[in-house]
Amino acid sequence: MLTALMELSAFPDQSLFTPPDPKSRGPRHPPDLRALIETQQIASYKTFLESFREIKDGVKDLAAELSHLHNICDGMAANLGASKQNSRNLIDEISKLGIERKKLMKERDLALAYQNAFQLNTEDLKILRGTEHGSSNSLTPEFFAVSLSFFFAT
Repeated sequence: MLTALMELSAFPDQSLFTPPDPKSRGPRHPPDLRALIETQQIASYKTFLESFREIKDGVKDLAAELSHLHNICDGMAANLGASKQNSRNLIDEISKLGIERKKLMKERDLALAYQNAFQLNTEDLKILRGTEHGSSNSLTPEFFAVSLSFFFAT
């Protein structure tokens, strides 16, 4: 349409319309005035179409930018979903490690209790070895007390 208007504007001196019929009752204008009005109308249409083309190009550019932003947002949403899943996995792993820690602490406490119950201290060892009173093979009442306490602790 813009091309057609440009072609029409190339002939500003000629009237595009036939002059009014002298028998018609409408007002008569000189041919130069009619050509001037037609030229101004064509210039106005050209300006309008050029402005419209600029707006249309601007809307196309805006649509392209919005599409690009949409793609970026989709990528960010995918990254956010992956981060969310990684966070869940990490929280699960931390929970499992906490449970394992509690289990190991109980096992340690049990081992310490077992050690305290069944391990002889240095004094008891001396009595059992018979080195407490200076003789190496003496069976004293303390020997039997330590022996009985050790065997009945189990």
